[in-house]
Amino acid sequence: MKTVKKIIWGIILLYIQVILATKLQILGIVPNLLIAYVVFIAVFLPIEISIPWVFLMGIAYDLTYPTLLGLNAISFLIIVYIVNSLYKSVNKGRFSVVLMGLALMNAVYYLIYILYYLISSQLISSSIFNIFLALTYNTLISVILIYILVLLDRIKLHFDV
Repeated sequence: MKTVKKIIWGIILLYIQVILATKLQILGIVPNLLIAYVVFIAVFLPIEISIPWVFLMGIAYDLTYPTLLGLNAISFLIIVYIVNSLYKSVNKGRFSVVLMGLALMNAVYYLIYILYYLISSQLISSSIFNIFLALTYNTLISVILIYILVLLDRIKLHFDV
């Protein structure tokens, strides 16, 4: 039941990302709420469930940007693999560790995008300052969202059907 609850949160976050995230933009930078969700899923679900689910979430999100089809899915899979590899050896109780971990995952996400644009011979329209601003803004949003997801995970809801 906990797995189904986390998957439903992902569907809700996907809708929020596609429909409402543009309202949170600052200087043209739209936060990616799904990065925090991918980290959350990688930590709290077994890899056998998280890999296929994150891949489907990435493809679903990529369908909103057909020119980048598959890029978010690959990015999310890499993030799940990194988080799953490093999670057991990290002190998770400290805020600074969570902040640095989420900053690293956001950096990995943006690095994949930069590599895509460099390989496809497209000009990167963002300056280094804009990339740094996007990384900082998404990290702050990710920290807030990861703590909200952990709080929601600890809430016990029982339905009598």
